[in-house]
Amino acid sequence: MNPLSAEILWSLGRIGVPAVAGGTIVVPVTTFDPDTDEGTTVLSLVTDSGLVQVTNSDVSSSSPSLSRDGANLAFLRKVGDNSQLHLMSMHGGEAKQITDLPLGAGTARWLPDSSGLVFVSGLLKDAPTPLTTAALLKERQETKVSAKVTEDRMYRFWDTWMTDGSSHHLFHLDFATETLTDLTPDSDYLFAFPSTGGDPVSFTATDGKTVFFSAVDNTETDETIPARRLFSVPLSGGTVSEVTRNDLGADSSPRLSPDGGTLYFFRTHERDSYATPADVMALNLQTSALTSLTHQWELTPGAMEIDPTSGDVFLTAEQRSRVPLFKVVAGQNPELMVTDHTLTNPLPDGRGSVVMLRQSFNAPNEVVKVTDGT
Repeated sequence: MNPLSAEILWSLGRIGVPAVAGGTIVVPVTTFDPDTDEGTTVLSLVTDSGLVQVTNSDVSSSSPSLSRDGANLAFLRKVGDNSQLHLMSMHGGEAKQITDLPLGAGTARWLPDSSGLVFVSGLLKDAPTPLTTAALLKERQETKVSAKVTEDRMYRFWDTWMTDGSSHHLFHLDFATETLTDLTPDSDYLFAFPSTGGDPVSFTATDGKTVFFSAVDNTETDETIPARRLFSVPLSGGTVSEVTRNDLGADSSPRLSPDGGTLYFFRTHERDSYATPADVMALNLQTSALTSLTHQWELTPGAMEIDPTSGDVFLTAEQRSRVPLFKVVAGQNPELMVTDHTLTNPLPDGRGSVVMLRQSFNAPNEVVKVTDGT
């Protein structure tokens, strides 16, 4: 056996967060060219005999998202300087580019009936449509000014400047009419910070009629510390409404029950402390009753997803230097399902199992399936 070397480690494919639906699992696998230090990501289908590559290696494809029946795959692919959404059938055929936005598109979330997608993209606040944003970007490229000028209070996140005057908008792409609709026009929302702030689509949920999302409303200038709140907007377009009002902390990561009657989300109670623990909240959308499901739990949840069939709520949380999987049990603390090194990104498949990423000091990411606690 050869000892591990830097060359061997660089040659390993890096497994990313998979897409799971209808018994289908698609994973992004990134490899690096040691001569150029450039990485290329391909999407592969998980089969009993191994991985089957479904996208070309000549250009990176990332952020897979499967339709509810697992028949169609939406993903991001670099086009010019930005990533655009592409669509392909899992039964074969070439991928088709379905967006052409000036600042690129974000990861897609499928509607329950697979009739379309919702996703987040950026637009310039001084030109808040795709056409006007494209025109203004072209005008800026022709100038020689490189100074960073802004009046926004959030102007930099770690090593990333936030001075281009853009904001996040929520879009709906309808396949039948091929219509792209901005669901949050004339708005100034921040869904996620750049680089390490999380995938913007993780702050959305939809039942096919309404889109719920968690964002910072930058127009609330009276807030000393920006507040992340929950909002809703009709999929057909209309007025954005505030779902909850948390003046102490932040509300994030909305998730819907399969029947659309309950909205689950994370809530913190101290806005000025990034380390404050979060509770899992359940909001009855019919009665407006709000319940904490973890207020006596000693652990802090890290990720949450809902089984699309059973409605079971699954959580991850750090415990004794590991990250196990838990299931929420009514009236009790979450039930420990399995402990196996570090388990992240729980994705219930609707068939009684949860697909996750597992990693440890001894091995890189690998995809595992948890069934009946094993």
